[in-house]
Amino acid sequence: MKFVAQILFFILMQIIIKTVAVNIKGRIKFTYNSANVLTKSSNKIKFWRNNTTNNKLLNAQREEKRISFNGYADILIFNCTQKNFFALTWDDGPWRKLTEGILDLLKLKNATATFFIVANRLLWEPYRQVAQRALKEGHQIASHSWNHENLNQKVTQNRNCTELKHQVLDSDKLFRAKLGVSPKFFRPPYGKIKKEVAQTLKLWDYYIALWNLNTFDYKWKELDKLYIVEAYNQELKNEDPSYKKLDSYISLQHDISRNVEATIERYSYIIDLIREKGYKLVTMGECVGKEDDMYFKKKINYKKKKCIF
Repeated sequence: MKFVAQILFFILMQIIIKTVAVNIKGRIKFTYNSANVLTKSSNKIKFWRNNTTNNKLLNAQREEKRISFNGYADILIFNCTQKNFFALTWDDGPWRKLTEGILDLLKLKNATATFFIVANRLLWEPYRQVAQRALKEGHQIASHSWNHENLNQKVTQNRNCTELKHQVLDSDKLFRAKLGVSPKFFRPPYGKIKKEVAQTLKLWDYYIALWNLNTFDYKWKELDKLYIVEAYNQELKNEDPSYKKLDSYISLQHDISRNVEATIERYSYIIDLIREKGYKLVTMGECVGKEDDMYFKKKINYKKKKCIF
């Protein structure tokens, strides 16, 4: 028993030491050594740089995504309506450390972005404060459903209008109650949305926002998060004539990470790269010329909302 107690005590001390070390680190320094960091992980990240075969593959994947929404892609937002606009978007937050770090960075860089928030996170005061700060500092707040359910599974398969109202309209009630705004921009969890749901949301006057630059940051372990840098390098530094560059972008990131300092450093590099390539950072509203229509001006009459399925 004594030996077990000693082991437990040792483990506890290690946890305490790590916690203290994190807390005394102080504020994040926004520096980024691209060459150094990419070299460290070159054995883990197998990504493409100006590779003709893979550029053609990326072109095909981009086209395939639009085809997957055949018959209703015109009511979905994939890109900005003005050239050289770049909308940075983050999903699944807010979280304390990373989202606050992102806000610190955006303030330092004098940049704006859009946060697609999972509504039920606003039930907790610490996360609500982060969202309030984002709104106060000029960033756009948008909806990412109530609790990040796959709408294709929870709504479409069961033709469940009640569940759709919960995911969208109950979220609106909470946004209005906790933040004082009613977001018109909605991003379906996992980017999955069937035709009848998309048409219903359009009928309810929502803008359905997807993306055309997926960083795939959610697929990689913490140590492999450098992939996000390569996603931007591949897109913005690509000189291969076979690759179809876009004239505007909506990028997808997630403000979830335990490796806060390193992640913020990468975002700092990315913001500088975007501007270096001549793009203007904008909110989703500005991206599609709806900066005066990002939020519902009148309270939604929830009882009158009907589904078309």
